Formats: sequence, structure tokens, C-alpha cells
Amino acid sequence: MENGDRGSASDMDTLKAQILAARNPGEVTQAIASASFSPRAAAFTSLIQLCAKSREIDKALEIFQAMQLVAGIAPNTFSYSALISACGRSGRWQQAEQLFWELQAKAKKDPAARPNTVTYSALISAYEKGGQLERALQAFRQQLEDGVEPDLITYSSLISACERAGKLDTAVSLLDSMHSQGLAGTPAIYNSLIAMAANDGRWEEALEIFLGMQCAQVEPNQQTCNLLMSALAQSGEAARHALWLLQECRAHGVPLSSTALSSLVTALSSSGHWRAALDVLRHLKEVGAPLTPAAAASALESCSQAAQQGHEEAKVLQERLQNDGILVRS
Repeated sequence: MENGDRGSASDMDTLKAQILAARNPGEVTQAIASASFSPRAAAFTSLIQLCAKSREIDKALEIFQAMQLVAGIAPNTFSYSALISACGRSGRWQQAEQLFWELQAKAKKDPAARPNTVTYSALISAYEKGGQLERALQAFRQQLEDGVEPDLITYSSLISACERAGKLDTAVSLLDSMHSQGLAGTPAIYNSLIAMAANDGRWEEALEIFLGMQCAQVEPNQQTCNLLMSALAQSGEAARHALWLLQECRAHGVPLSSTALSSLVTALSSSGHWRAALDVLRHLKEVGAPLTPAAAASALESCSQAAQQGHEEAKVLQERLQNDGILVRS
């Protein structure tokens, strides 16, 4: 838009196009002021959301000001929520916070202006994107004190903030709270927490998160199973759980990566479960997945030790697997 030469907008579609085309400060206000119709509060909220999607926060702020100064419309909870969300998307958590406080102050005089679920979700999301975990948790506590029901976006943002800060226990506690509200997360939420637990060497927590996922009736995907297998394969204590997961994946046709299966072979071999290790080796052969050299060496060593201890079956199986090309002695 240049020098207002595109004429007056006669409808919302034209006004939106003019706002998106604006390049200089003041052009958004000019487009609103010259429109041949009078947008209502809901229309201004829609315009703010439009700019939020395109990450044009300055335009969103200009619309918010024009709503008051040009149209004479007082912003409501919805318009504030939209602008807080826009600030969050643009990485301006401080500005989102200021707007939230401004809305809270208005609510003292006008109860209809109270922050709602969308408002709190937008604020918490802004904090999450800004790496402000403590502020996000404080806002969440305030939300609960105010009797405002959290939604999936709220919990997703909080859990993501915990993940960034390396706070697994807090994230798991929030996941439990989410489940108690009757909410179920996306597979990505559970996957990120399982990966976090695996990185911390906490296979018990990884397994609990997986079981909670099942209780919430969220279908695990291939990434879920690979992440959990990697977590379980880190400890010989988790061998039976790892084998159970392998059986479940086989039964449901979920393929595991060769890396996850090789890790399982190594874990089973190292913990003396040579029969189970050889069973996994057969599965690797069946699905045509390669075995890492480290896993092959571990399996060979485990079989050799078992044979030396008088387990003739181990020697026979080892030779058979070598003849089948499953195990290759280096």
C-alpha cells in the first residue's frame, strides 16, 4: 500500500488484504480509518490473529491501538488474548506479560474482562517460547487459583518448557495432572518425555510415561517404540520389559530401528540373557536389519561364555547363527 492509493475497504476481505500489503508504520491505521464499514470487536480480534499468523507483531499492535483510537472500541478478553498470542509467537514474552497484567487490572473493574483459558494458554506459550519456565509455572498456578480450566495447549507449553529446562520430574507431574483432567496429549508430547528420560538414564520413568500414554488411549508410533527401546536397552534390569516391548511391536507390526534392536542385543548379551539376545538376532535377520559390530561382538562373547559354562546349546546356536550369516566373527 502506498499513500493510500488502494481506496477504501468495503469488506473484511479487502481490509485484510490491505493490512497484509502494508509496508510502512501508520498504513494499517489508515486502512482501518478509511474503511467504508465499521469493524466490530470480533473483527479486530480476527485481524490481530491474521497478523499473528504471519509473525507481523507491529501490525498486530497497530490494529490493537486503532481498535481503541479510531473505532472507539474497548478491547475485550478475546482481543487481548489474540495480541498476547501474537507477542508470544514473535518472541516478545515481556510484552505479552505486560498485556496480561493490563487485562487483569481491567478485570478488577469489569469481571467480563477476566482472563480465560485462551488468555492463560497464550501467556504460558509466550513464556515457553522465551525459555521462562518459572514464570510459566507461576502463571499456571495463578490460573488454577482463579478457577480457569487449563487446556491441552496449556499443558503442552508447560511440558515443552520443562523439557527445555531439563526438568523431567516437573514435566511428568504435569503429565499426570493433564491425565487427571481427562486430557490426552499428542504422541509428540509423550515421545519428547520418553526421550528426555532415556537421555537421563531413567528407564523406569520412560516406561511409566509409555504406560500412561496407553492408559490415555494415545496410539504409540514407531518413534515412540524406538525411543522406549533405547531407554530400556540401557539397563540389564529392564531386559524383560524390553523383550515385552519387542513382542508388542511384532504383534502390532511396528518396525523397530536396527539401532534400537542392536542396543537390545548388547544389553541382553551383557546381562547374561544370551538366549533372548539370539532370539533378537533372528528377528534382525527376518526383517533384514543390519547388526552393529558392537552388538555382534557382545552376542558372540555372551555365547562363548555360556558355552564355557557348560551350555552346549549356546555353542550350537552360535555356530548355526554364524553359518546363517547372522553372526560374523571379526
